Amino acid sequence: MLDRSIALARFAPTLRGAKRKLASATCRTLSSQILPPIIALEEAVIGYPDAKTRSLGPFHLSIAHPSTGGHVLLGKNGSGKSLVAYTLASLALDDDESAYLRSGSFYTESNWHKRAVAKVSFQSHEELLARGGTVSKTISDGGNLSKAAKFLVVRFGLYHHLHRQVNTLSTGEIRKVLLIRALATRPRLLILDNAFDGLDIETRETLKDLVSRTIQGFRPDILVQAVSAKATAHTQVLLMTHRAEEIVNDIQHVTILNDDGSLKTKARNRSSGESLLNQAMGVDAEPISLPSISEIRSFWGKELESIPDTTAFIRVNGLQLEKGDAVLLRSLNWSVKRGERWLIAGRNGAGKSTLGRLLAMQDNFISNERFSVLSNKISCDNHRIGVGWCSTELHLQLTLENNGRTVHNVFEHAGSTSIDTSNTILAWLGFNDTSFSTRLFSSLSQGQQKLVLIGSAIASRPHILVLDEITQGLDSVHRKRVLCLLELICEATHVTLVYITHHLEEILPSITHILHLVRGEAVYNGPVQAYDASAAKSFEQSKDAI
Repeated sequence: MLDRSIALARFAPTLRGAKRKLASATCRTLSSQILPPIIALEEAVIGYPDAKTRSLGPFHLSIAHPSTGGHVLLGKNGSGKSLVAYTLASLALDDDESAYLRSGSFYTESNWHKRAVAKVSFQSHEELLARGGTVSKTISDGGNLSKAAKFLVVRFGLYHHLHRQVNTLSTGEIRKVLLIRALATRPRLLILDNAFDGLDIETRETLKDLVSRTIQGFRPDILVQAVSAKATAHTQVLLMTHRAEEIVNDIQHVTILNDDGSLKTKARNRSSGESLLNQAMGVDAEPISLPSISEIRSFWGKELESIPDTTAFIRVNGLQLEKGDAVLLRSLNWSVKRGERWLIAGRNGAGKSTLGRLLAMQDNFISNERFSVLSNKISCDNHRIGVGWCSTELHLQLTLENNGRTVHNVFEHAGSTSIDTSNTILAWLGFNDTSFSTRLFSSLSQGQQKLVLIGSAIASRPHILVLDEITQGLDSVHRKRVLCLLELICEATHVTLVYITHHLEEILPSITHILHLVRGEAVYNGPVQAYDASAAKSFEQSKDAI
């Protein structure tokens, strides 16, 4: 066995940072393994460049060599997981100091460089849309696709979309582009911050397999001899997730971020993903409190009760929607009556989010004869009156604007003007401190922002709720709270629901109808009792073969 001191000398680590005292951290890591960590933080206090936000630490975090297994970072919404990711990613920049490291020191391998870290996150999704360009140029960073990138493009099913502009893709397809770009660069550290969010079932399985193979080191046959095992075995994965099934068996190091900002790292020791998440969440610490049926009815009022069940809130007649050379919706016919609850099903790129956006926002290129929602009453900013909407697209829109909105301002933007109403709905979602409504939206974590957007959609007491992948970024406790609250709203009111999810376990019991889309075309449109999932899947597979 190689002597530890020799291993350390051969590695020639680089010590940088404010206090430069990582020798002890390196020795501590070497006591349990031969190879030193690829990156580490010692006595670190971190925070966003905006000094007004709270800091985390001091703490020690060591990311081990991938030969010892991958690493997962777990914690509640708002605990600071993304801040840790930003800090680690910033250490790959050429500057000697990180904008996120307020004090302490850090260690990286001697060959650390700007491309040593690749990150897939909500922020990188935002940056990709702001930058624009074709799928091919985005993946290749303006050059030609590498052999590894070509392999991944085929594996993720994006070959036919290489020429398309990224802003014409669905949320799930954009996430695939980010994953391909990150994996193809073969970084030393791949940070996946809720990277599975927005992906359909098949793609999530593909990503799980690729995460495992990345940690193990790709074999030549996996990449069709495009990349050797030696060249790829050096990539470590740092996973941040709220879903147990995403913690693959190759993840062997676990760090839990506690409420007080401290970190605790341990070996996985064959613990299940669910067990690890329960430890991180402290699920038994406090029960989930929800409003009663009578409270919800009192809040919503009786306006919907006076409208006949036969009233069509949504009418779609032969709608064909194209963007560039991409056909997003094909000859769609659809009618939704008051009080119906619809699940919009389909793979990434099927047209689900496109339809959801049309329900919430006026599109001047679509005639009212083809598409009618609540008699097409439109607000001054092109939002449809009477429709509550929450989606990743809306989330990205608000974060890109970054115009100093408070939480209550977000509620006002959605049509709720009363601060008391905002506080009532926020309490339903677990935010009992009334001062929360005065916080800046931009200061919140991704999960907290999503909860605010869900609340703002509900607060306007809409006739139609359009909820598109609303559990993205939510931890297990808040996910359960939101799904239970929606079911209670369906039970207590006559609200019409249009609901989109890729997670079968999140389909609400109240769902009455299904619209299944395949490449913009409806393959099923009717009651949930008559839905044949196997037939719809067979149709999808036949389309894939074309």
